[in-house]
Amino acid sequence: MKFGLILLVALFGVLMLAAGLSVPAAFKADLAQLAKPLTNALGMAASAAAAASGAAHLPAAASAASAGGKTASAAAAKPAGPPANAASAVDLLLPAVLPAKGQYALQVGQFGDSASADAAAAKLKPLHLAYLVVPVVDQFGNPGYVLAVGPYASVPEAQGAQPLLDTVLHGSAPLPVILLPPPPKG
Repeated sequence: MKFGLILLVALFGVLMLAAGLSVPAAFKADLAQLAKPLTNALGMAASAAAAASGAAHLPAAASAASAGGKTASAAAAKPAGPPANAASAVDLLLPAVLPAKGQYALQVGQFGDSASADAAAAKLKPLHLAYLVVPVVDQFGNPGYVLAVGPYASVPEAQGAQPLLDTVLHGSAPLPVILLPPPPKG
């Protein structure tokens, strides 16, 4: 009985391999284009999971964080690589021991390109919320952008703003608190 099941699984694998090899190249290209946003999202999720498990991550380049409805991102990022001032996405997660000085924010969303982040940020302008767009890179070097409302001086202050933001933004789940990267030295 077990041998029959193993044989059936092996036969299925061979048939799937043959089917994959017989797919036209144009269809593979279209499928790869459709899968690209998903792989970027999975890369960001894998980055967050690695941080939660204590795995090492890429060193962060500092980015400026400003309030008052202004974005911290520079001009449009080059599609070939991450922005020059991008922080590691892992560095936005709250550490077990909070730093003595730090700025916090509530993450509203994360995006694969600056245009999407800026479009979402434009929806916050009529609400008169202070927000910023933080350029980030995941552990694989893929660029991304985090839209955050803030900054707040402490985690409790940010958590205190969650109910109001959930109501205003019509959210079903509380927005996560993130640690903003420090401003560049210089």
